Amino acid sequence: MGSERADVQATLFCEGYTWALADPAVKALLAEDRLPSLRPADVVVRYGDDGYPSSVTFLEPDGPASVQRLRRELEDHLAPLIADLSATARRPQRALWRSASDRLAQAFAWHGTQLGLAERACELGERALALDGPLGLRPRWTLADGGIEMERNGCCLWWRTAAGEPCPACPLRRRKAAPATAAAEGAR
Repeated sequence: MGSERADVQATLFCEGYTWALADPAVKALLAEDRLPSLRPADVVVRYGDDGYPSSVTFLEPDGPASVQRLRRELEDHLAPLIADLSATARRPQRALWRSASDRLAQAFAWHGTQLGLAERACELGERALALDGPLGLRPRWTLADGGIEMERNGCCLWWRTAAGEPCPACPLRRRKAAPATAAAEGAR
């Protein structure tokens, strides 16, 4: 994962795992109004040599597609994983859930842009993430030029890897930019 730190490994693993589930599920929901079962018994995740999930297979045929079902099954699937990662790596569960929420929001943003369905993706993504529960958060995205630009709500700790700097959508970049922007406006 590019770091010896357990909190970084846990966060990046959680993000990769969430993406492996959310990516194809959101694409199927947006493009075809279908949704595979995300129950743990119905999903096989394979990993590459780098420790990241490399592919996912859904064993159960598609069921009724709804953002509520997507959200419920994803939360049920991730809950034991996030609890174990938190206990092992001493990364707060809320931080891991924020990472998972950001990845779900990114799946809506990515596929909405790629499929030319940005408005539909924003609507469904906001509904999926607006519900109470651990995946609940307000997506930080805007429609721009037919696509969706997104900023994360939580930090993935990428800056603690060999990269040494926050990822492009990191909230730490907003925090660093805010004082500089305020100082520049004050000088006017």
